[in-house]
Amino acid sequence: MPGGGRKSTTSARPTDNVACFFSGGVDSFYTALKHHDEISHLILVHGCFDTYPDDQSIRVRNSHMAHEVAKELGLSLIEVETDVRAFSHQLLSWAYYHGSALFSIALLFQHLFRKVLIPATHTYADLFPWGSHPVLDPLWSTELTEIAHEGCEATRVEKVAYISKHQVAMKWLHVCQQRPPEDYNCGRCEKCLRTMLNLKAVGALELCETLPQDLNPADVENIRLNRGKNAQLHISTIAFAQENLKALEKLGTEPALTRAVANSIDESTDDLAQTRAKLRRTQAKLATARKRNKALLERRRYKLAGTLMNKAFRVPLVNTLLRRKKVTRDEIPNQETSRPPT
Repeated sequence: MPGGGRKSTTSARPTDNVACFFSGGVDSFYTALKHHDEISHLILVHGCFDTYPDDQSIRVRNSHMAHEVAKELGLSLIEVETDVRAFSHQLLSWAYYHGSALFSIALLFQHLFRKVLIPATHTYADLFPWGSHPVLDPLWSTELTEIAHEGCEATRVEKVAYISKHQVAMKWLHVCQQRPPEDYNCGRCEKCLRTMLNLKAVGALELCETLPQDLNPADVENIRLNRGKNAQLHISTIAFAQENLKALEKLGTEPALTRAVANSIDESTDDLAQTRAKLRRTQAKLATARKRNKALLERRRYKLAGTLMNKAFRVPLVNTLLRRKKVTRDEIPNQETSRPPT
């Protein structure tokens, strides 16, 4: 480019293509199916939502799933590989920044798409600090590409009710993040059981070909919603469980599962309360430490100023100037006594 300047994106040709990030889960299936008439491409990202990105068999499985879904929906598929999660895993929880990883990929393809859809995780009623947000996401848009956060209007139960009417979703739904590649969905982890409860609540569990048909209340009651030490994941999974509880209570035909979900929430909520109390104590300690450090810093500043003054007094010229005799009021001639006689 002449002059070595950066080429403006405004010079690129506009496009009518629309892409949707796709992982095979409930959120991405809901967004892809709901906006099927608008979407031209699906984007599958290896290394983002697959918990074991180095497992080649899992990558092959996910790639096969996405290709088959794209084929059945008549869409094009783009596959992307990234190591951002592996790189930053020790520094920050994926729950806080996964959106920025997706946005960077969307902007990488901004010359191809006029809009890129980000499937929502939560509803408008459950918005808390999360890596993707309906207010934040559109701010990543450029003059070429609109970034749109889609799906906040529906709960996870409502999304499952919607996608259960589409055979392609019931054939390829993939929600599990456990490692065994021989199990498309293990049927035992929190995400599998949560989705099975979604399906049960809308009367569609038997339609799903990728999850077990039997749902044991004992397994549900033993679900630990506090996933590790991450408070945001804890809040997130409890929000999903509460959605399932409301749906099962409204259904009224599964009392054992309803009690199991309620018991799981109660126990996990107690854990969350303890976590929040611990967080408040830690914040109080941090505030006290900051005050102590501030006071210590002030003392150090005063001590430094005193040291500098003492050193300044030892400089001959400064010492001479400071010792010069000042004219005081007593040294000013008294006007009454010095007035000449009349």
